[in-house]
Amino acid sequence: MTTDPTRPARRATILVWLWLASDIAIALASLWQINVLGGFGGAMRDHAAIELSDDIAAVTGGVFMLMFLRSGVAVLRWIFLVNRNAHQWSETMTISPGWNVGWFFVPIATLWKPFVGVRASWAATVSPDDPEAVTTPYWMRAWWGLWLATNVFGQVTFRATMAAKDVATAIEANWLYVLGLAIDVPLAILLVKLMTELSSLQRHRLS
Repeated sequence: MTTDPTRPARRATILVWLWLASDIAIALASLWQINVLGGFGGAMRDHAAIELSDDIAAVTGGVFMLMFLRSGVAVLRWIFLVNRNAHQWSETMTISPGWNVGWFFVPIATLWKPFVGVRASWAATVSPDDPEAVTTPYWMRAWWGLWLATNVFGQVTFRATMAAKDVATAIEANWLYVLGLAIDVPLAILLVKLMTELSSLQRHRLS
C-alpha cells in the first residue's frame, strides 16, 4: 500500500512553523524576564512586574509544549508513511515503518536508528534498485545533527531553569532559551526541506 505523503507533509510543515513561532515567543518572553530582573544593566523591577513576566513565561512554555507534541506527532506520521512507501519500492529496506517511529523512543538507539530509517527511505525513493549508490545529502545529516543538538541543549536549559535559585542564575537560564534559537531555526528549516523534497520525490514516483 502506497500513499501520497504530500498532504501529511503540508500539515506537519504548518505545525513545525507553529512550533518554531512558539519557540520564538519563549525567547522573547525570556528577554523580557532578563530585562525585568535587571539583566541589561538596569534596576530590577518591582514584584508585580516579576510576577507578570513569570506568568508570560508559563503561558508561552505551555503553548510551546503543545505545539512540540502536535508537530512531533505529525512529523512521525509522515516518517511512517514515507517509510511504508519505500518498502513497496525496494526490498533493501530493513527498518519497518513502525520501528522508524519507535526508535525515537528507545534510549541510546534513538541517537542514530531513526536517521538510518529516514535515510533509507530517501535512498529507496531515489533509486529503488540500487539505494546503496545514493549519496545522503549533507543537509540531511545537518538536520539530524541539529535534532540531537536541540535535545541535548533542551536538557541543559531545563536543568539550569530548575537549578536557578537567585537572580543571577535565573538570568543565565533565560539566556539559554534565547540561545536555543540558533539551533531550532535551522532545524525547522531543514526539517521542512526534508519533508518537502522527499514528499515530492515520492509523489513523482507514484505518478
